[in-house]
Amino acid sequence: GLILDVGASLGFFAKNILEYYPNSRVVCIEPSVTNFEHLVNNTNGKNVLPIMGAVTSGDKKVIFYENYDPGQGSIFMSNYLKHWNKTIEKTYEVVGYDFKNLINTLQPNLIKIDIEGYEFFLDYTNLPESVNTIIFEIHMSGVSIEGEPISNIIDNDFEVYTKILETLKFQGFEFISAKGFGIYWDGKWDGSNNTHMACLTR
Repeated sequence: GLILDVGASLGFFAKNILEYYPNSRVVCIEPSVTNFEHLVNNTNGKNVLPIMGAVTSGDKKVIFYENYDPGQGSIFMSNYLKHWNKTIEKTYEVVGYDFKNLINTLQPNLIKIDIEGYEFFLDYTNLPESVNTIIFEIHMSGVSIEGEPISNIIDNDFEVYTKILETLKFQGFEFISAKGFGIYWDGKWDGSNNTHMACLTR
């Protein structure tokens, strides 16, 4: 069916998912000017629609903070980016696409979300029945390469993440175990891992 790739980066997820589901279509959304050029080139000839912009909670225009490593860019000045603010190379305005409008219009079957902390701000309530799988990267508190604590992406990440999962479970979503990176949520968090992938389906 239709796959919505939020934070498509260089397009590798889109390319790989189409190897498993060759009859599917992928809508890729990516705000980074640097990444978008690679996204277009990497998905050329595939059943992929690349759109330059950011997924938001209603804002039609947002500022994108591009890190020296474009994969670390974000549309909000998170505590994490503040910690690494010397690595931000440039900022520029990008078009914003409201998350709820997107999914209600596109009616995707699978949504992949990798947006460097902004996943905490999306509205996961009342997802269309078409949505049966969500894969998303979650940023929690962690440590730097020097072993020093790094501020959480947002101050109340534990509470917000718990609420997101409760919202999804209420709609019938359950965790899928994926060897090597799938992490179940047991209601506890010790801050030992700063990023992990979660996959839920219904």
